[in-house]
Amino acid sequence: MRVLLLFVAAFLCAGNIFPQKKYSKRLVRKHHQAVAASKEKGAIVLSLDTIFNNGIPYAILRKKKQLPYHAFCLYSLNNDSLILIQPRISINREKTPYYEFRFVASDNVAETEKYYGYNIATAVVEYGLVKNNRVDPPAETKFLLKHPRKFSNTTIKTYIADNAENKINSANIYELVLRNREVIFYYTDGGTITQDYKIIGRYKILEATLRFYLPNGIQVAEANANEGQPDSWKILTLKDSRSGIVKVVENDYLKELIGYLIGNAYL
Repeated sequence: MRVLLLFVAAFLCAGNIFPQKKYSKRLVRKHHQAVAASKEKGAIVLSLDTIFNNGIPYAILRKKKQLPYHAFCLYSLNNDSLILIQPRISINREKTPYYEFRFVASDNVAETEKYYGYNIATAVVEYGLVKNNRVDPPAETKFLLKHPRKFSNTTIKTYIADNAENKINSANIYELVLRNREVIFYYTDGGTITQDYKIIGRYKILEATLRFYLPNGIQVAEANANEGQPDSWKILTLKDSRSGIVKVVENDYLKELIGYLIGNAYL
């Protein structure tokens, strides 16, 4: 009987983490498997909006779906708002996507570059940002020092148009370079892409991720190697939020990816 009561109590406590949602049996089963794996492997897992560390609930991370990048909010297990995490993009030449971490209690802001594989839940736990259902001040300071505000001095609120000023900024217009699109294209180690003697775009390599830009700096696409399939790459085009697979011939992935973007009028 005592074991049964403990089980019921544990179930009710777990239910308080996500009280207003109904989940399918399949999703609940996957959740329990994820939590068990977290405990067994000592791993950080995000399941049903809850971050688990070593199988123990750590904090709540809720996603707000939007294009092209989702926003998040970190809550304590008591459902107190701790950190607002918003996607932003710098207005510099690279148009770098990044996350703004705004700490609710202190209003301090940190900025981390957004790249493929960056995991918010993992970052929150590894920096120890939450302690006793509150933001841990020493951990917050460490995070701020590691991720200073290096993007926001040149930041716009939207990805294409500056609605705050209600006018069009030519630097934010998605416009392809006029040229003969049938001739051969070239790319340099320095990141420049040319065709018909004109610069038509640029690319940037960030760890396992490739980003492509128009000459005015607007990001066109993001690509990364397809796991388990070395002869193909996954590519996401930001203009229409479409994803696709690009086959790679003779290991020349840059040539194939650029050819895909030109052939489909993204570049």
